[in-house]
Amino acid sequence: MPRNLKGVYSLVNKLFNTTNSMRAIRHLRQTSQEVSASSQKLSSGSRITKASDDAAGLSIAAKMRANIGSRHQAIRNGNDAMGYMHVLEGSVQSMQDMVVRMRELTVASASDTYGDQERSMMNLEVQQLLHEIKRISDSTELFEKRISQGKKQWLEFQVDVNNKDNNRLKINLGEFAHSPMALGISNVKVDSQLRARTSMIKLDYAQKSLSESMAKLGALSSRVTSTVNNLENTQENMQAAKSRIKDADMAKETATNMAGKLKENMQVQTNNIINKGSQSLLKLLS
Repeated sequence: MPRNLKGVYSLVNKLFNTTNSMRAIRHLRQTSQEVSASSQKLSSGSRITKASDDAAGLSIAAKMRANIGSRHQAIRNGNDAMGYMHVLEGSVQSMQDMVVRMRELTVASASDTYGDQERSMMNLEVQQLLHEIKRISDSTELFEKRISQGKKQWLEFQVDVNNKDNNRLKINLGEFAHSPMALGISNVKVDSQLRARTSMIKLDYAQKSLSESMAKLGALSSRVTSTVNNLENTQENMQAAKSRIKDADMAKETATNMAGKLKENMQVQTNNIINKGSQSLLKLLS
C-alpha cells in the first residue's frame, strides 16, 4: 500500500481509537465510582455516606441523631434519679421499722404487766433505736448533701431534652428530714408508765411523718418510671425513623454492587478489544 495512504488510515484510526477510548474510559470511570459508592454503603450500612447522596436526608438524620443521644442521656438521668430515690426509700423504711418497734415497747411499758426493771431494759432498747435513727440520718447522703437534716436543699434531675421546668425532677431533701429531733422523738422514754404513754403520741406523729415521706417517694418513683418508659418508647420510634431515612437497603445495594462490578469488567474488556482492534488494523495496513 502506498505510504501516503497508509498514513491517512493511520491518522483516521488514531482519531477513531482516541475517541472510543476516551468514551470507554469515561464510562468505566463512572461505573467505578458507582461501584465504589455502593461498596461504601454496604460496608457502612448507611444509604447516605456523603452530603451529595441526600443533603436533606443527611440534615434530618443528623438532627435526629442528636435528639436520640439527648434522650439517651435523659433516660440515664431518670434511672439515676430512681437509684437515689431507692436510697431515700431504704433510709425511710429502716427508720419506719424502728419507730414501729419503739411504739410496741411503749405499749408494753404502759401496762402493769411489766415492772420497773423490765421497763428499764425496754428503755435501753428504745435509746439504742434512737441512736440508730440519728446515725442513719447523719450518714445517708446524696451528692454530699445529708438527706435528713431539715434544710431546704434541692436536687434536680434533667429527665427530658428541653429546657422546661416540667422536664426536671425536683426533690426537696428538707421534706425527708428524719432525724430524731425533726421527728419529735428525741426525748422518747419508756422507763415509766407515764413517759411511755406520753411517748405514744410522739411516735404516732413520727410514724405519720415517715409514712407521708414514703408516699411522696412512691409518687416520685412512679413519675420517673413513666417518664423513662415514655423516653424509651420515643427513642425507639425515632431510631426506627432515622433508620428509614439513612440506613441502606442491603439487598438493593448488594444487587447494585454486583451489577456494577459485572458492568465494570465488561467495559474493561471492551476497551481492550478496541485497543487490540486498532493494532490489528495497523498491521493489515502495513
